[in-house]
Amino acid sequence: MSDFIRSFQIYFSDFVHFFALLVELVGVLVIIVSVLRAVKNLFAQKFDFEQAKSDPNLNAGLTKALEIFLAGEILMTLVAEDLKMLAHVGALVVIRVAIAMVIHWESKQEEK
Repeated sequence: MSDFIRSFQIYFSDFVHFFALLVELVGVLVIIVSVLRAVKNLFAQKFDFEQAKSDPNLNAGLTKALEIFLAGEILMTLVAEDLKMLAHVGALVVIRVAIAMVIHWESKQEEK
């Protein structure tokens, strides 16, 4: 029975790592699309940086990407093997939440 549990634990860990990687890949794609849209808008506005400031697409994309990355980090807590890895993942979660809050605050300030 213990061999079955060990096998299941290995497969589960591999599945979670793979799925977390896919989630992070989606986050990277969201960032790439957001940056490309922001650059396209900048070209469309002929590099008028005053109008570009009021474009919330980049901030919204970065915030959404950080939320997606946070989901990947939460998945990684499921398979944390030791306290050091769990502390590492926890620190990443705190940093990403802080960055998301700053971006959200900045976008609200730009709306005003």
